[in-house]
Amino acid sequence: MVNFQTEYIAFLRGINVGGHKIIKMTELAGLFQSMGFTDVKTYIQSGNVLFSSGENEEGKLVSTIERRMESVLGYKVSVILRTTRYLRDMIKDSPFSGKTAGKETKFYVTFYQGTLISKISLPYRSPKDDFEILEVRNREAYSISILMPDGSYGNVGTMIEKLFGQTGTTRNWNTIVKMV
Repeated sequence: MVNFQTEYIAFLRGINVGGHKIIKMTELAGLFQSMGFTDVKTYIQSGNVLFSSGENEEGKLVSTIERRMESVLGYKVSVILRTTRYLRDMIKDSPFSGKTAGKETKFYVTFYQGTLISKISLPYRSPKDDFEILEVRNREAYSISILMPDGSYGNVGTMIEKLFGQTGTTRNWNTIVKMV
């Protein structure tokens, strides 16, 4: 019997951010390998793990990873999974097509466990003009963070969570494209 492997990317919420939940990427890769996953790689320090598994049920994988990480690390880590196939399709159908990120703007995608229901009119521009939500599809919100006069960018992840009332994890669009 052939065991087909599915390629996944695990987005770990809050890893190595602001000096909290610190873990070296070699340790993180080893933790995923110890769970029986193959082709394990990490990408940058913010908790992105690429791996393969014969398990096709995302919920079961998320539960396994979260339990194991809490057991080993001693703290809870929220995990959001996507298959690389799903992410390739997401990139092909990007709402950022035809737009250019640069010094003034950065593109982000916020991932959620469940389907998002938009309670706001889109596109949505924040009252401070520091970010814009372009689109909400399935389990993702696509946004643009805008450079402010003080040199900071809008805090997309935190504000989107407040608007939707769900916890997610946000990644720079370039990070997603490079990983896939």
